[in-house]
Amino acid sequence: MKINKYKYITILGLLAVLVLQTLWIRNSYNLTAGDLKKKCDETLKSAMFLETYQRSDLLPPNTPLEIPFNSNATPKLDYFEDKLYEKLKIDASLPKMDSIAKKLLNEINIHSDFIIYKIDCKRKKIIGTSKKEEPGILSIKSNVFYTRINKSQGMQLVLNNPYGTLFERLGFMMLASLIIMIFIIVCIVMQIRIIIRQDNIAKIRKDFSYAMIHDMKSPLSSIMMGISNLQSGKLDDKPDIKNKYLSIMDDESRHLFALINKVLTISKIEENKLTLTKTAVELSPMIHDIAEKYAAKANKPVSFSYDLKAETAFADAEYLKEAVSNLVDNAIKYSKDSVAITVSSRDNDRETMLAIRDNGLGISEKDQQTIFEKFERASAVNRTMNGGASGFGLGLNYVMQVMEAHGGRVHVDSVKGEYSEFTLYIPKEI
Repeated sequence: MKINKYKYITILGLLAVLVLQTLWIRNSYNLTAGDLKKKCDETLKSAMFLETYQRSDLLPPNTPLEIPFNSNATPKLDYFEDKLYEKLKIDASLPKMDSIAKKLLNEINIHSDFIIYKIDCKRKKIIGTSKKEEPGILSIKSNVFYTRINKSQGMQLVLNNPYGTLFERLGFMMLASLIIMIFIIVCIVMQIRIIIRQDNIAKIRKDFSYAMIHDMKSPLSSIMMGISNLQSGKLDDKPDIKNKYLSIMDDESRHLFALINKVLTISKIEENKLTLTKTAVELSPMIHDIAEKYAAKANKPVSFSYDLKAETAFADAEYLKEAVSNLVDNAIKYSKDSVAITVSSRDNDRETMLAIRDNGLGISEKDQQTIFEKFERASAVNRTMNGGASGFGLGLNYVMQVMEAHGGRVHVDSVKGEYSEFTLYIPKEI
C-alpha cells in the first residue's frame, strides 16, 4: 500500500514539474515576445516619422502645419500625418516605410521578415501592404499607430516569422531547460519503474512464500507421516507396507532435494558461477530414461512417441536432463485426462533442436510472454489455491537459464486448449 502511495505521489510530482517547467518556458517566451512587440512599436513609429519628414520636403517653403507636440518635444504622429496629407494629398509610402523599418530592425539585430499594413480602422480592414505576403501563425504584431486625427486610418508592423529571433534570444535558455527537464523526467521515470518493480517484487515474494510453503508442505507431511508410522513399530511385521512407506519417503525427499538444487542452480547462473561440463550427450537413452520415470509415477495415462533425427547434443548431461525433465513434468501436469508426448530432435550446421510437444491444455498468447519469468506461477498462486498444479514457477525459468548458460535458447509454440511445444536450441561444439 505504501509503495502504491509513493508511486502515485511520484507521478504527481512529475506532472507538477512538467507543468511548472512548461509555465516557466511559456512565461519566458511571452516576455521575449513582448519585448519584440515593443521593438516593433518603436521601429514602426520611427519609420513613420522618418517617412513623414522625407515627404514633408515636398511642401512649399514656410508652409505652416500647426502640429501640437508631445511632452518630449516630439510632434504628435497622427496630427503630423493628417496635416501633411491635407496639404500634399499624398499618402504615406509603404515601400519607403518598409525600407526604413528594415534598416532600423537590422540595427537592433532583428532579421525576421515583416509586413507593414495600412488599416482602415473604422471598417477594420487592410487597405494596403508593403509586401504581398501572408503573416505566419506565430507572427508578432505591433500596436496600430494612427495616421488620421479622427483615427480612421493607421499603420501596423507584423513580424512574419519571428522564430529565428526568438530562438536566438531564448535558444540557450530553452535548450538548457529542455535538457534539465529531460534529465528530471528520466530520473523520475526510473524512480517510478523502481517503485513499480519493488511493488511487483513484494507481491511476488508474498505469493512465492505461499506457493513454496504449499508445495513443500505435502512432501514434508508424507515424510513425517512415514517416519511416525515406522517409529511406532506397527509396520515391523509388514515388510511390504514398510518398503512402500520408505519408497514414498525417498521419492518425496528427492523431490525436495531437486527443488532446492533447482533454486541453487538458478542463483549460480544469475551470478555467473555455474560451471558446465559439456560433452556429446546421447539423446535417445536420456529421453527414454526420463519417459520411463515419469510414465511410471504419473497418476494418468501417459504415452510417448519419438522422432530423434539428431542423435547427440553438445551439452552438460545433468543440466540438459533436468531441463527436459521439467518440460515433460509440465506436459503431464498441465494436461487432460491422458497425455500424449512427442519428443523430436533435428540439427543443422549451428545447433541441435530438441522439442517436447504435448496435447495438453495449451498456453494463451498473453501467458506465453511471461511463463519463463522467475516465480511466474507464484503470481498465479490462485491456481494452486483452487486445486491447480502445485509449484511456484521455477521450472520454465530453470529451463531458460540452463539454455542461456549453454549459449542457446528455448522457444514455445502453443495454442490454448490444443497443444504446447517447447523447443531447446543447443549450440554445437565449435
